[in-house]
This record gives sequence, structure tokens and C-alpha cells, in this order.
Amino acid sequence: MSAYQIVIPTYGRADSIGDKTLTLLHTYGIPRSQITLFVANKEEKDAYAKVPPSLYGSIVVGVPGLVHQRNFIMSYYPKGTHIVSFDDDVSGLWELQGEKLVPLVSLKKTITQGFALCKKMGYHMWGIYPTKNALWMSATPSTNLKFLIGHMYGIINRKLQLKMPLKHDYELTLENAVRDGGVIRLNSVAATTKMGKKGGIDASVEQRQATYGKVVDYLVKKYPGLVRKNPRREGEILLAREVPAEK
Repeated sequence: MSAYQIVIPTYGRADSIGDKTLTLLHTYGIPRSQITLFVANKEEKDAYAKVPPSLYGSIVVGVPGLVHQRNFIMSYYPKGTHIVSFDDDVSGLWELQGEKLVPLVSLKKTITQGFALCKKMGYHMWGIYPTKNALWMSATPSTNLKFLIGHMYGIINRKLQLKMPLKHDYELTLENAVRDGGVIRLNSVAATTKMGKKGGIDASVEQRQATYGKVVDYLVKKYPGLVRKNPRREGEILLAREVPAEK
């Protein structure tokens, strides 16, 4: 097996994934043999047959729903597999150089750096900065607890099974941080996506909004002292004011 596997859980974006995430990975020279698309059912697999096969290695039929698909992916690969997960609508990757953001020079080096820092710290998860904003980003990686987002993250598979239908990237971050003492966040790297566009593995925005409050209640109860509700915005979660110090 290759040093790492690229996984893309996707739904309803057979017409656009080839122009977004897959083309991006191709541009950065990621071998297509390392790229696997995970779809919800046979009908979706048939729809994705229109995507140029030169852009990916295989399509695997998993299960419907993003959190269930992420759990399926963790079960699909052996324990210890180095996995890099991408959303299906990533249109660009950026890195901080001085005070400016420029297109990421090397995705391979970024992935290698993420897993190398995990090995150094004894961690299992790394990710990137959540927003493309040079004013807030930093050349120094975080090694304590910072939320990692689903746009792009790396994980050393320990076959964790998530429970929440939304904010599963937050749940995955917290679960790994509790077990390891922290996660790696590459604060110099960010992604751009087409959030809110038609398709996506969780397609109902209205349903998501209705569920956010319950998910936040669950996370605050499960991880007391690490997270808290945002008092100004219902359905949002924040890190506790005091998180573990940098290592």
C-alpha cells in the first residue's frame, strides 16, 4: 500500500468533482492510484462513471450520509493506514509566505509534514487552517487543541466511529485530542471550497440547521472543559477559554 491514501466522500457532484478536487489533486501530481471516491450507492457509482478515469483510482460504494460514510471509510482501511480526506468541492489550496497567501507549492510536502509532526508528537490527526485569511494565519503549526475542518485533514486510522450527523469534523478532532493530548494544525495552509452549492454528501441545509443545537449539546456534554456553546450564535460551538497549552 502507498504511503497514504486520498479519500473523497462525495454525493451528487459527478458533474463538478472533476473540475474541483480531482483536478486539484492531479495538478499537484498525486498519483490517481492513491485516490478513491466513496459514494452512497450503486446509482451514484454509475453517475460518477462520467468522471474522467485518469483523475482517480477507484470508486467504492459505501453508505448514505457523511458521518456514516466517514465511519465506513475508517472500517474499510486497515488500522494504522495514513489517510488524507478531502471534501469533493475543494477548488484551491493556499499557503502563507511572509504576509501574503500564494498557491500552495507542494501538496505532497504538506501531507508529509502533517504526518511527520503527528509521528513526532505521538498524534493521529492533522489538518489545515479553517479560513483563507493571511491576517489570522501563522507559519507555526499548532500542537494543542484547535478545531480541524473537513475540507482537508490527515489521520492515522485508529478505526474511530463517530456518532453525530453534523460537525463530525469537530467530533473527530475532539476524540483524537482527548486520546492523544492534541492534534496538529498547519496554520500556514488553507483551502477554498464551493460551500453551499448544489449537491454534497449532506444535501439538506434546512435539516442541518435543525440538528445543530442537538449536536452542540452532545459535544458540550461529552467533552466538558474543552468546548462550550457560543452564547451569541445558537447552534455553534467554541473551544473552552482555556485549552491545553502548546507542547
